[in-house]
Amino acid sequence: KIDVGFSHGNSDSGGREHQELWGERINGENQLTIANTGDENDGYQVGEELSLSSLSPVVSYPVYDVRKDELDFYVLSGIRVQVLEEEESGTMSLDIQLDDWNIREDQRFCGRILLPSVERMDDTVEFRITRGSTLSLEVSGTPQRRMPHPVTETFAPPTELVIGSGQTLIVERRATLKIDEFSALILEPGASLVVERGGRVEAAEGGGIIMESGTSVSVGRFGRIMFESPGNVSLGENVSIRKEFLGRINWEPTPQP
Repeated sequence: KIDVGFSHGNSDSGGREHQELWGERINGENQLTIANTGDENDGYQVGEELSLSSLSPVVSYPVYDVRKDELDFYVLSGIRVQVLEEEESGTMSLDIQLDDWNIREDQRFCGRILLPSVERMDDTVEFRITRGSTLSLEVSGTPQRRMPHPVTETFAPPTELVIGSGQTLIVERRATLKIDEFSALILEPGASLVVERGGRVEAAEGGGIIMESGTSVSVGRFGRIMFESPGNVSLGENVSIRKEFLGRINWEPTPQP
């Protein structure tokens, strides 16, 4: 609950313009929880982290282009900061990584999203959806433009996850990539998609995958790439597709012009 009192006429310096924000109400009483606005040190507890797997994934802040009426791409980051321990004094010990490209918890990505270029990383990038986790690509419910988009007919654009040259998207065993309506996975030249044993890629009606020339797709044993509309696949030239025994792909690729 946020309770803003306006009866004072908004005339003071701000001290009376807010009430505390309580995270939970238990047995009829307000409880001091992590969501309470009292202490910044309560923001992260031992074992919690800030990463691509956290509640707020680490991404760039996109710039809005007024002429095009669109936000620039969100660029993912491999930064991971985890709280290992906290002393009574409030001092925290942190584990900081710069190359954590793993989705370890269920996540929902919206907007236009890409990984940093390999030239900047000085290496290949393996973006993993780890065992038991689900990454869902969906149209955002948050307005991102002034006028409705002609495709979605909402104030948000189609969602795109772009895997660039030298980059690989890996869907591990029992992990799932879900592609919702008005959303797409785009493999640029030199990019790869690997669906490991028992991994799944599932696309709803209106969800798609674009494989540009020179990309590769590999599906392991019991792996699945399934589309409700099998024709929602755009296939460039010289695309390598490898499927192991009992792996399954149900698409009907549409050649790119």
